[in-house]
Amino acid sequence: MKDLAKKILFYARFGSSPVRTKANIKLKYNAQAKSLKIFGLGGYQSRNKSTIHLLLEGFSLVHSELRQSFEIDIYTCDALPNPPRQPHFAYCFDDDNSHTIAIPDFIFWDWHEVGIEDYEKTRSDILVASRQEPVDPRLFWIGNPETHPTRKMFLSLATTDRRIDARGMRWVEPTNGTGITRLETKGSSYVSLSDHCRYRYLLDLQGAGYSGRVKLLLLTGRTLFIQQRCWKEYFYFWLKLYEHYLPVREDLSDLRQQIDWAEANPNQAQAIAASGQKFALEHLSRAKAVAQIGISILSMANKLS
Repeated sequence: MKDLAKKILFYARFGSSPVRTKANIKLKYNAQAKSLKIFGLGGYQSRNKSTIHLLLEGFSLVHSELRQSFEIDIYTCDALPNPPRQPHFAYCFDDDNSHTIAIPDFIFWDWHEVGIEDYEKTRSDILVASRQEPVDPRLFWIGNPETHPTRKMFLSLATTDRRIDARGMRWVEPTNGTGITRLETKGSSYVSLSDHCRYRYLLDLQGAGYSGRVKLLLLTGRTLFIQQRCWKEYFYFWLKLYEHYLPVREDLSDLRQQIDWAEANPNQAQAIAASGQKFALEHLSRAKAVAQIGISILSMANKLS
């Protein structure tokens, strides 16, 4: 890796760009010079920085197998409703998109702005908390209600169901730029992911695009309800409904019915929670994410050559 580092040129350019693309990151590999250039072209909060860390780690696993020069556009937005027609990387894709290769997202490194200082440390904290029995029998969700209409629907539904603890919360962006510490919140107070383990049931709702929390909520060992959505991360097709999670229709019309089922079948619900946690332990570590990125780089290089 030390010798490889000498061959890597990293460019963080914000504003005027040395490459023409609408992507947030461009990766360029020169096979003859055996050099890698990564251009950071602007993105939300610290996503680009964290993604570049993962890209470098993944590249280091497969660089000896690369034979041809290639370029890859990488998008670090929540969703890509109008994807380019040439192959590219993004955090998620929908069912109609054949040009996107979904790669592990930036959270596998960190997300300082929301309290994930280090992905593996957050995983460890969640695992420790998961060993305690839940002290609250309700279903819990907290998040920004403005990012998707169904989130407001859920908050309204929760007001008539005592089995649900739903909290609207917004992150407050600093006026002087993004730092490395957690942002302040408006509305409800911050609840750490490890504190989610206080509840028996957890819910993941779609937002502006994909939801980066799924990988960590699975780790809690609590029964996870996942709302159906069009934007999917790379591991979604490995998950099995009623084995790793309980599905909820996109319009939430069966949420109460699914809670009824979980309460009427506590042993089965707990088995689903345990299976989901096992899946996260086996497949959703940083090391596995880095390996997946390496596989994706190699696959893209072969596709573009």
